[in-house]
Amino acid sequence: MSQPVGQLSSVVWSMVLAFGLLAVPADAQDGEVGIGTPSASIPVAPATLDPSGQSADGLMPETSGAARGTQDFWSGLLSNPVLMLTLFLVVMYVLLVVPNFRAGKKTQREQEQRLSSMKKNDRVVTSFGVHGVVSAIHNDSGTVTLRIDENTNAKLTVNRETIRVVKKD
Repeated sequence: MSQPVGQLSSVVWSMVLAFGLLAVPADAQDGEVGIGTPSASIPVAPATLDPSGQSADGLMPETSGAARGTQDFWSGLLSNPVLMLTLFLVVMYVLLVVPNFRAGKKTQREQEQRLSSMKKNDRVVTSFGVHGVVSAIHNDSGTVTLRIDENTNAKLTVNRETIRVVKKD
């Protein structure tokens, strides 16, 4: 069973939106962050450090411009509501929809196995609730003839795919 085109295109558009939000604008200068407000360059005077790694006034030294830019990038990225919504939708898709596809494929495989192992005199139940005994299997037309009444020998021809339960005798 293949994935419907509508669902596939929605996944593709979600990915395009996510990558578009991550893109750095073309007019960004060196050191500016593409998301959020650009960080201001604050000149930092070189501090003298003692052997413990602290500056002379007892404070830790300032972070470099690259580390501050990375920090600004992640804070801007995580504060973007559109990106967070997109990320939430992708996570929900992965957690809810993908396992259902796998479960559907598994049940489809089991159903195909049941139908292929069906033979004459097996008791079956159709999807519309008719109980019967297989009296003939027509592989060329994809139908099965069921005997639905033992006394009158009444028969019913149904499509092979409508059979949901096969009880072996």
